[in-house]
Amino acid sequence: YQRRVRDIINPNTSYDNLITLQMGRSNGNKAAQKRERNQKKQANQSKAVSTLKTNQLALSIVCQICRTQFLANTGKLPLQQHVTNKHEKKEFKDCFPTHLHLLEEN
Repeated sequence: YQRRVRDIINPNTSYDNLITLQMGRSNGNKAAQKRERNQKKQANQSKAVSTLKTNQLALSIVCQICRTQFLANTGKLPLQQHVTNKHEKKEFKDCFPTHLHLLEEN
């Protein structure tokens, strides 16, 4: 049967090409093509950057009693909760003397 199909298609067709003609593309071929496309996409995209270092640098508010660090954009409410929960006998000015301006905000 293989010989007849080969003779019908082209007598000089190799056996490997005959299988490809009979079966079409294989899943392995599709997977290889997809892998190549994804590699090209990833090469074009910028590399992902970890935000851990950036967040560590942004920790600029520090409680003067327990040295707990807070992000620079932390508002009054989380700082006030920290004072009431962790340092019941202390006041806001004792924990965060450099951020008293937050008490004046509404």
